[in-house]
Amino acid sequence: MTLTHNLSVKQAALAIGVCESLIRDWCADGMLPHYRVGRKGKRGKILISTSDLAAFLEQLKIAPAEPKFVNSSTSSAPGPLFSELDSKRLAKAWLTR
Repeated sequence: MTLTHNLSVKQAALAIGVCESLIRDWCADGMLPHYRVGRKGKRGKILISTSDLAAFLEQLKIAPAEPKFVNSSTSSAPGPLFSELDSKRLAKAWLTR
């Protein structure tokens, strides 16, 4: 095992801009690899390696979605919005209000 730089829960939270409770939740849920350092039978201190934190963040990364452009010349999409509305029916509904 190679020793790397480890962060406390508070340091990890500050490093990535989240609250400490979220870091603790990720550790408790087994999502974020961490070390528990302390005496047997005690809770101990949570330490998170910087490389594990960076790898975890990469897993959370969401790639940008492809833009959804409609090319009107090749598309079978209907014409302008509301092109199928019946103008006489709309006028009648408006006047009967």
